[in-house]
Amino acid sequence: MNPQDKDTRLFILSQINRLAQLTNPPHGSEVIADYVSAIARADTERIARETVDEFVFGAHNCPKPTELLDIIHRKNDIHREEVSPGGPKVGCSLCKYTGWIIGYWLVTTGRFKTTRERIPQITNLSSELQYKANLASQTQPEGNIRQEILSAAEHCTCRQISEVPA
Repeated sequence: MNPQDKDTRLFILSQINRLAQLTNPPHGSEVIADYVSAIARADTERIARETVDEFVFGAHNCPKPTELLDIIHRKNDIHREEVSPGGPKVGCSLCKYTGWIIGYWLVTTGRFKTTRERIPQITNLSSELQYKANLASQTQPEGNIRQEILSAAEHCTCRQISEVPA
């Protein structure tokens, strides 16, 4: 929301007036400015109204701007995932709704060449050690060759990432 817009500013001030009904309401222009800034971080008026509702209908003391921001950020994230087609799909068992998984790679480093090979999803440390033992029994590195398993975060297959031209 743009607090410079007259209608938006009036909406934000009406939400602050609602908070003023609680114990320890905001006083002073600097404090009010902090509340305006916090509420303006909401992506939509609905998110701002719902955030203020949580305190007006469920709290005794007026929240601090940081408390408002915490809830607003959480609600913004939920809202963005709902409207973003590139977000993780609901019900993905791999990423648990985050859109990210841990990918494992076998990296073999030799004197003149380094190779990496994607390995299957590993769910815990004992499977990683078992995989490493099986791999070591199949291919014994010679000389100055070193093998290690590295992990890195990567996008889950449920996430639709659009390519952005450079």
